[in-house]
Amino acid sequence: MSRTKKVKVTVECPEIIPLQSIAANQLRMAEEEQAGHKFRWIIPSMIFSVFSVEAMANVYGSQLFKNQWKNFESTSIIGKIILVSKS
Repeated sequence: MSRTKKVKVTVECPEIIPLQSIAANQLRMAEEEQAGHKFRWIIPSMIFSVFSVEAMANVYGSQLFKNQWKNFESTSIIGKIILVSKS
């Protein structure tokens, strides 16, 4: 049986938006690039996308685990996502 938990999240991480914006901009540049050279825009887009996902995991984690999240700051991104998604 699945249980649903409601969580109120307030965004305290303004760097998420610039990270997502950079990732989207790099992807737009890749669309305009010639075949064979798109990777130089796609790789940075992927990296900034991962940074953005980790920033979101940190926002949700800090809300779910109020005073304990500092103990998980050095956890891998996969570990953070699993921890947040199972809470």
